Amino acid sequence: MSWPRWWPGVQARDVRPHAELVGSSAHVEFRARIPHAPGAYTLRLDLTVAAAEPPRRVTLSTAGDLEGSATVDLAPTSPRSTRIAVDWDVQTTLAWMNLLGPVLARPFAASHAAVMRAGEQGLRHLLAGS
Repeated sequence: MSWPRWWPGVQARDVRPHAELVGSSAHVEFRARIPHAPGAYTLRLDLTVAAAEPPRRVTLSTAGDLEGSATVDLAPTSPRSTRIAVDWDVQTTLAWMNLLGPVLARPFAASHAAVMRAGEQGLRHLLAGS
């Protein structure tokens, strides 16, 4: 749960790590903007590690504004490089998002892409310094 150190707009609270990883949990907030719209919104998630196969895979269950699961796969591509694939299988629980989703699908997708790019850039910066 080091995300807040390197991922702009992310905060983690109530982080509860477990030595065996499974059962670790945290409340995470992602701050996002809809392109060409004033202001921002925050997605609030309670993440729990449901399964882990270190160092290859971790599966998270999520509750809150998004319900479902996420699987993160890590695969070495060279001695100094790893491919990270994240697969989210979630549904929104916020009434306003569900109502406006069909109309705002493209702006929501652009917002998600921007949040993910910021995370990727932050992680690349962190790794370049280590």
